[in-house]
Amino acid sequence: MLSEAMIQPFVDRYKKTLNSPYDVSESLLRIGAAGVGAGALAGTIKAGIRGYARLTRPRLEGIDDILEAFEKHVLEPNTTQKDAAHVLGNYADVMRKNPSA
Repeated sequence: MLSEAMIQPFVDRYKKTLNSPYDVSESLLRIGAAGVGAGALAGTIKAGIRGYARLTRPRLEGIDDILEAFEKHVLEPNTTQKDAAHVLGNYADVMRKNPSA
């Protein structure tokens, strides 16, 4: 978005040499569109990386079953339930990184 904002004065000057009806509102529209596009692209890339990492990580039978059942059946967990799921998830991550622990 910043790069788009930086080049707009040059685009504006160039469009005026062509006698094009280019004004500030078009500049703002292009800057906004660049920002929205960058945000959407970044979000899509991050989601893809997380999804790939989740699909390729080793599965821990039992622990992952409990976490999946919790996510599926406990729709509005209280604080204690959220904390327990978080601790179990951290334990699972440690076991994936160091299976001999």
